[in-house]
Amino acid sequence: MAEETKDTSTQAVSATTTNKNSVLDKIEPAAGEEYYSDEFRQMFEDHISHILNFRGTSLSAMLYSVRAIKPDEHQRLLRYSGDWFGFLGSLSIPKKYHWPIIRLNGLWDPFGLTTDLTSFLMPYTPYVDQLARLCKEKRT
Repeated sequence: MAEETKDTSTQAVSATTTNKNSVLDKIEPAAGEEYYSDEFRQMFEDHISHILNFRGTSLSAMLYSVRAIKPDEHQRLLRYSGDWFGFLGSLSIPKKYHWPIIRLNGLWDPFGLTTDLTSFLMPYTPYVDQLARLCKEKRT
């Protein structure tokens, strides 16, 4: 009997590791490996406070913006409830910015999207790209 349980659990693990339809499999390094490196993620983490607190001389000098959920996007929130990657993709936001957006909003879990969301913070993408370039240069 114990042997049957072992076989079942092995099959479950095997099925889990071969499932390519999970949310985590939807976000891959195709957007540029530097955006998924540990070095970039650490650099971005180190800059979150700067991004949130930076105040330039004009609104365009801010390193983030508040992205309001438009009335026609509420249906998407229902569809992608619990799936930040899917929701951001449905807004045509490039995959390379998904993780920085999630982190800038104080989240660690890409499954935390709720249907009561009214807005989210969007990093200034040229700044994110600059951080990625710096990481890439440091590695070479």
